[in-house]
Amino acid sequence: ILLKAGETKSPADIVLQFYQSLMETINDSFMYDYDGLGMMAACCEKAAKILRDVVEHPSASSDLRHDILSEIGKMAEESVWGECFEFDLDGLKFEISRLVQTPEGHLEMLDEEIGKQTGESRYVIMKMNYLDELGRTEEAQTVMNQFLYLPEVRRRKVGQLQGEEKYVEALELLNDGIVIAKQNNHAGTERQWLEMKLAIYELQKNSKEIIETCRTLFIANSGSMKYYKKLKE
Repeated sequence: ILLKAGETKSPADIVLQFYQSLMETINDSFMYDYDGLGMMAACCEKAAKILRDVVEHPSASSDLRHDILSEIGKMAEESVWGECFEFDLDGLKFEISRLVQTPEGHLEMLDEEIGKQTGESRYVIMKMNYLDELGRTEEAQTVMNQFLYLPEVRRRKVGQLQGEEKYVEALELLNDGIVIAKQNNHAGTERQWLEMKLAIYELQKNSKEIIETCRTLFIANSGSMKYYKKLKE
């Protein structure tokens, strides 16, 4: 009702107070109240929608938009919500950042987060997607190549090469990924790379490599019928 009347500050204040109050009262007991967790997550999502609506409202001032971003940013740093229920306060911060800041300001915020979370692919992917949306595809590719040590980024690069039918390059990336996974004792990641190799060999109709890769996956997956059937074929 307030938004329809062109009032933006009051709805923003109400939502921010709701989030602040929740942060001050939530505790470990929430972990065992599944109905309460679901209801609280739904309330948080509704509150987030109101904030998005405020930020996008034509009568919202620049100062109000930046104040909202600042407050959500502070709460995201202090929040322990992730341990209690599914609500992505940090994701909301970056949603609002995209709406409020200049492209360079938003990219700077992403870079700060990437610097803090060196083993986290989420913010790298967000940066790549944003650069693509801006039409800055060469920069997005540079970021991708810079962070190939992150499995999600390597997976994306392999998918891109596969789509371009650059199978040799894709396989080289997967082989490098397998070496890294073995060094780090990441058996699950190693299996993912092997499965992607298998998919490429199937596209190439390379029977010899299909058989060899299936055999490896059959053993790695404790005699999985999936790979047994492929071997039989």
